[in-house]
Amino acid sequence: MKKKPYWIIGAVAMIIIAAYLIFLFEFHSASYNSDGLSPLPTPTPISDKSINFNHIGNFQMSDPKLKSNEFYLIYEAPGTPAMTVRLYFNSKTICQDYSGESLCPSPLFGNGARIQVLGTQVKNYVLVKRITIP
Repeated sequence: MKKKPYWIIGAVAMIIIAAYLIFLFEFHSASYNSDGLSPLPTPTPISDKSINFNHIGNFQMSDPKLKSNEFYLIYEAPGTPAMTVRLYFNSKTICQDYSGESLCPSPLFGNGARIQVLGTQVKNYVLVKRITIP
């Protein structure tokens, strides 16, 4: 009869250890890319209060329906059809992908790339502060 409490204590300890290992594995694997080799980048916060545009969409360049040699974001907004906005890059624009972040005065990705754009919308264009590949 005295051995029964030790079995219960041992079983509870094993369950706790197993739960801890599962949690540790899930937490550790969630912070890595699907290739498992490199950690996911964490965006550096931008404290610019002028940011009034934050949308995810598809990057488009030199579309025949749009002005040539211009960059655009095609995105959706609630209650509206697909929207298009012209993107302007400058020397302070930051691009971030799985390898990290860097300054990108011009885009580093191709047509159709899925991107998130943060910037300042002025009339019919957005001055891009940061582009992230989600």
